[in-house]
Amino acid sequence: MIERKLATGTVTDLVTNSDCDWHAACRRFNAIQRLAEHPGRLGRRVKEIAKTFGATDRTVRRWLSIYRSNPDIVALLPRQKGQRLGNRRLKPDSERLLGEVIDVWAARAERLPVSWIVEECRRRARPRRVEPPGRRAVEARLRDRGLDSLSQQRFADRADPAMTLTPRTRQALGIVQIDHTLVDIMVVDEVLRESMGRPWITVAIDIATRVVLGFALRLDPPSATSVGLALTMACLQKSEWLKERRLDFEWAPAGVPKLIHMDNAKEFHSLRCDVAVSGTASVLSIGRRVDLNLALISSAISVRS
Repeated sequence: MIERKLATGTVTDLVTNSDCDWHAACRRFNAIQRLAEHPGRLGRRVKEIAKTFGATDRTVRRWLSIYRSNPDIVALLPRQKGQRLGNRRLKPDSERLLGEVIDVWAARAERLPVSWIVEECRRRARPRRVEPPGRRAVEARLRDRGLDSLSQQRFADRADPAMTLTPRTRQALGIVQIDHTLVDIMVVDEVLRESMGRPWITVAIDIATRVVLGFALRLDPPSATSVGLALTMACLQKSEWLKERRLDFEWAPAGVPKLIHMDNAKEFHSLRCDVAVSGTASVLSIGRRVDLNLALISSAISVRS
């Protein structure tokens, strides 16, 4: 359903939009908001906005119509050119074959190169009489599932311990660290029973108490959206959330952290991540060493499931 809406352009995926697109949408929103809120004739003001943005009068009036029906910045994001997210050029049989091989590749303890996936697809495609996917298709599916970083892992030199000391504090909510990891379970479609991939979990943990303040569990790769969801849960009370899921235990820790530590992952450098944190009194520190035992959390989820 979501892929069909993405293909027809009826829903917008914020993860795929660049910071430049977000800046452009903010400028459009501010200009159209002023145009809509001030009464009077639109002709001269429409021409001024069109000249500022290098667009036509018709385009500005279309922005105004979009604003009146949906006054949101997301609605004014520039339209993406080319193939829309969710479209697949591979045939269903080839797509299914590639998904099976990627599942096997991701589950292996040793990290094999992407070329192994390509060769394994060719080997399995012959008896099935299926067209094997090319390397570009393999790399695209790895990016879609957030596994492209696994194909680039290399053994690095051990860093100087003095430079990688984990930050410490005795004050609750003094430092909160956020990081992601893949969960050791496989999600399948409830009707077709086909694999949908392994979910990602984003966790926010308080350094002083080692308490989990919030999390976000999604099939999408880590993004600023995941960070925002985990941070929102960390700041809010969880009583209603527990009640909706009929969970009978207490999860009291909540509050706005004073300092948020994140590593150098690209999603933490996104403008939307800055926007997510700007609504709090927190200070965002990117590029710090994040030392969370997420492997333990991931294995605990797989055992309970």
